[in-house]
Amino acid sequence: MLDQEITYINIDQSNKHAVEKFVGKLSTEIDDPDMFLSPDNELLNKCLDSKLSFAAIHEGEIVAGRFSYIPGLIQENLGHVFNLPDSDLERLVQYQSIFVLKKYRGNGFGSELHKKSLELIRSKGFKFITATCHPKNEISLHLLLTKFGFRCDSEIHSVRGKERCVLLKNI
Repeated sequence: MLDQEITYINIDQSNKHAVEKFVGKLSTEIDDPDMFLSPDNELLNKCLDSKLSFAAIHEGEIVAGRFSYIPGLIQENLGHVFNLPDSDLERLVQYQSIFVLKKYRGNGFGSELHKKSLELIRSKGFKFITATCHPKNEISLHLLLTKFGFRCDSEIHSVRGKERCVLLKNI
């Protein structure tokens, strides 16, 4: 069974080459570029430096990843959308993205990555998570809202130049 062959690891800078290879492979699978908010090198480094990101590994390759980082008080902190005070912005983790290669989708790897991320984020004392999602990505929006307990701001926002719903979860 495939699930028994998957291992989940917390990723950091020591995994950067494998992560870059995964993101490159994933970018070739994207049908609609507006749906894909690939991390640039600076953002990827923030995610890896935060040590709050996870990957699912199958046969030595990353097949799914949850990338998260700590935005601090800077303007890119999406907690501003929800008018969180500075004291709460400092206790917020931002989900950059979750990606699963096409042939691995539908097996619960994204859900497992979310659970592992949430456990680690809680253990570090964070109180909020923000996420973004393309407004037409109905599957992801549904999961974030119903299964994972996020709430969505009513407006569509531009995040790194792309339309996104901005979501918040209190943890």
